[in-house]
Amino acid sequence: MERERVMLSWFVDAETAECSIKSATPISSDKVMGRTGTSAATGDNVSLLCLRKYLSADAWAMVQSVVNEVNSEPVWYCVTCTGCINDDENISVACARCLQWTQFKCDGMKSAPKGRCWFCANCKSGKRQYY
Repeated sequence: MERERVMLSWFVDAETAECSIKSATPISSDKVMGRTGTSAATGDNVSLLCLRKYLSADAWAMVQSVVNEVNSEPVWYCVTCTGCINDDENISVACARCLQWTQFKCDGMKSAPKGRCWFCANCKSGKRQYY
């Protein structure tokens, strides 16, 4: 459920996500945010189908529309400084837990992480809150 909570937070506020998970009440389309926080929702390694059960039909259609829009014009932002990282000068890495991107320079990294999985400071410390 934690993964679903994180993924829902890409599209709705934390309180709405938590309420839907606990009560099994579908989220209405008026609760779905635009492109905010959806950079993590793109890519081949992310399947959003597990979120379908938490969303009304209209909300699910909105989520798909937002993801399609982001995929057609992908813009990636550093979660630390909120700067755009779409150019070669801004080398970045995605957190294996929250899937948010961080620029090397914002995290104080000089080179790529050695392990397969890298975790941002907030996820390592447990400070990132999704609910």
